[in-house]
Amino acid sequence: HLALFGTWVEVEDAGEKFFESCGFAPIIHGIVDRDRLVTLHDCSCNELKPYHAGFHAYPPPWGFSSCTYSVKTALINAHLDKNATLQSVSAQFTHLERWVNHQERKERTKYDWKIREMTINLTPNDPIDIAIDDKIKIQLKSWVSPAIGLDKKYGADEYDVFTIYCEEGMPLEKFRTFLHHIQNFLILATRAYVKPIEIKGSLVNHEIYQPTIQIFSSGLTDSYEEDKKFSGFLFSLRDISSEFPMVLKEFVLRGIEYGLAYELYFAAARKKLYVEQEFLSYIQAIEGLYSRMYGEKLYLNSSQFNQVKKTLYRSIPDDLPPSLKERLRTVISDANNYGLRSRIMDIIVKYPEDFNGRLWSNEQEQADFIKQVVIFRNYLSHGGTKKPKDYYERLSDYTKKIKILLEICLLEMMKLPTEKIIRFIKYRYL
Repeated sequence: HLALFGTWVEVEDAGEKFFESCGFAPIIHGIVDRDRLVTLHDCSCNELKPYHAGFHAYPPPWGFSSCTYSVKTALINAHLDKNATLQSVSAQFTHLERWVNHQERKERTKYDWKIREMTINLTPNDPIDIAIDDKIKIQLKSWVSPAIGLDKKYGADEYDVFTIYCEEGMPLEKFRTFLHHIQNFLILATRAYVKPIEIKGSLVNHEIYQPTIQIFSSGLTDSYEEDKKFSGFLFSLRDISSEFPMVLKEFVLRGIEYGLAYELYFAAARKKLYVEQEFLSYIQAIEGLYSRMYGEKLYLNSSQFNQVKKTLYRSIPDDLPPSLKERLRTVISDANNYGLRSRIMDIIVKYPEDFNGRLWSNEQEQADFIKQVVIFRNYLSHGGTKKPKDYYERLSDYTKKIKILLEICLLEMMKLPTEKIIRFIKYRYL
């Protein structure tokens, strides 16, 4: 929420005047306190309705209309249109300093192994550069962190920050995309909700001094579930120090490529969902990621399946309703592709038996898990069947295990070595 009081001018006419009609304006420029320039992109408002049940909507002070206003992006210290290019954008993130300086040590206790988290003093780290392509670079700059419980005294430039550079300049929307994927990377790594604390940008080759542009952007700086409890990292920077540039590059590029299949995991991570919503989100994500990462796997090669398909087509009775005949032909046509059951099994068999033994006590339990996941998915998606026994207890257990398999896919997506994937999953979950 920003409190901005000043003079405002619409730059583009959207058919009706924004402040007169409570409509939509692509760009609004303003000058606010201390002569700071402000740009608002994609402005809209919703007229507030009077309260019911005996309550009254009192008029707001200073003569403002009784409306709420929202913008997609607010830029402080500049008047820019949507096509303006920036040279760099930097962002601080919640949990970033702790993630950078985090390490885990395994200690032998009287009863079992346990993980103790600790934060230690470090010398300032050298900046880490990640070349996304020949034009775009991401840099992580991090500084010394004190022991847990002490407040760090930040200097002017002494904070942990990701910076995205493009020498030729990029539109703000493209910078938003890269920030979004860095945010997702940190959500996966920390297993906590991560959001930007502050976002700043600089213009391309400005010859005169211009203040740093402060950026507020919906979708990045929204609060979502800030109160989610921190439950320990999946991995820290120290855990992937040798692979970090490659890992982050792969994560960003695959995230852009895979789209919704990749986003479903992070949508569930950002918001507190009902267990049914979480289960279905993870199921959709694991199916989508599987097909994009490993391709569409087939039971039979195309020539073999074509013979089977022709035989099955001929077996469909002619006197069936046309819609049923079409449905049967569609089911037969898709039958050669791996379904949910086969995709889950294919992920499981990639890993050693001792790893699987920590998720399921025996092969029968593993087979039953896969069978029941499909049954629960069909029940939640299509209904029409009897509600499974011990519904919530089993659904919660299946959701946790599907999430683990999905995180294995995401770690594979980043091209991490198998032994590290197993170690991260074992230490955090098993």
